[in-house]
Amino acid sequence: MLRAFSSDEVLRMAPDANSAKSGQELAQIRKWVSLGSDGEAVWGECQGSGAKPYQVQIALTEPAFKCSCPSRKFPCKHGLGLLLILAATPEAIAVGLRPDWVNDWFAMRATKAAKAVEGPKKKAAASDPTAQAKRREQRIERANAGLGNLSTWMRDLVQGGLGAVPSKGFAFFDGQARRMVDAQAPGVARLVRKLGSLASCGAGWQREFFEQLALMHLLTRAVDRFEELPDAMRADVESVIGVTTATDDLAELPGVTDRWQVIAQETELEERLRVQRTWLFGVESRRMALVLQFAHGSARFESTLSPGTVLQGELVYYPGSGQRAALRTVTATAETLSSLDGWALMKDMLDVYSAAIAANPWIEELCIPLKKMTPVKQGSAWFVLDATGAALPAAIRDVDGCDLLAVSGGRPVDLAASYDGRALRPLAVVAEGDWLSLAPAIEEATR
Repeated sequence: MLRAFSSDEVLRMAPDANSAKSGQELAQIRKWVSLGSDGEAVWGECQGSGAKPYQVQIALTEPAFKCSCPSRKFPCKHGLGLLLILAATPEAIAVGLRPDWVNDWFAMRATKAAKAVEGPKKKAAASDPTAQAKRREQRIERANAGLGNLSTWMRDLVQGGLGAVPSKGFAFFDGQARRMVDAQAPGVARLVRKLGSLASCGAGWQREFFEQLALMHLLTRAVDRFEELPDAMRADVESVIGVTTATDDLAELPGVTDRWQVIAQETELEERLRVQRTWLFGVESRRMALVLQFAHGSARFESTLSPGTVLQGELVYYPGSGQRAALRTVTATAETLSSLDGWALMKDMLDVYSAAIAANPWIEELCIPLKKMTPVKQGSAWFVLDATGAALPAAIRDVDGCDLLAVSGGRPVDLAASYDGRALRPLAVVAEGDWLSLAPAIEEATR
């Protein structure tokens, strides 16, 4: 089934407002010399200021764009204009055979894809597993020494009384975080800085602060007994510490093939690095997955996983019991997501969350698809109710609450919601076949 793009989806792909405006201006049939499609690709020739029209082509599976114009923006205005025509008036694009210049591009993409698969396999085969294991062992030993100092720091903090913590200021926590970085434990450094943020967040900070402190204590004990832990938990501990798994190392791991619903996506800024989190749910496997992407400055994220779509493909999970995964292959054109496959009862959702936390207590939140849930507001507080009336508190901004109420009209809707053990945080809603993001923009997320 051909992926049906809406005009709003296309405009969200624009690198900036000017590109979006220019793309809309080019979404007129009269500005194109030729237009064609074969279901997997759409192409066209757009007349510019020169004698030769620009050749524009789009692989609809991802989508991926290519244009012969000199623009460095991606996608350029010509690619946006072509996709806007497909979204608004698909009947205006003739179905036919690809011209040679489109076939050449697809052949080049296939060659690159084959090399991308073979390259990691060859590199993995050439690496020395013994040397890799030794390096990881040395990394854990160094982190363990740093965590020993952290244990003393936490004990002194508790013995001094938590009531005095807010007066210590950011430098107190930042200094300890820097020592964790020196111990090659950047993940722990982030947890220490989170403690500092919790201590300064105002009334009611004590509970979450102490819970975070307890999880950090649990981490120090886990590293003390690292060799006694099951393989999956060792991988989880390494991940929390900040020992990364190279993408090449995933080549030999088994994959999970499924129909993956791309249920939510959000982007945040972490220390000048943009982090994109894309949540997926496997219709057959009933597994959740988190795909992370990182970008500096204005660099663009890879766009294969478009939120609000369903794709047939294979994911490979990182070692451990967590949710992080990487996309390995896509085997069918993405379709529009019209409803969520998930859990319709709060008790079932809580069972899923409890099982995940039991396997990996350091999971900070889990994005779970929920079916037929009703958002309600009582006073200044928001709640999400299932069909039985069971409710959980919801962390909903008033602007998102207005969107939710407008979409639901008081009726049940499907939600993709993040849960941290205290409240649901809706990231997307699906109602009457339409998917709507509730994730804040990156500018708002960093305030």
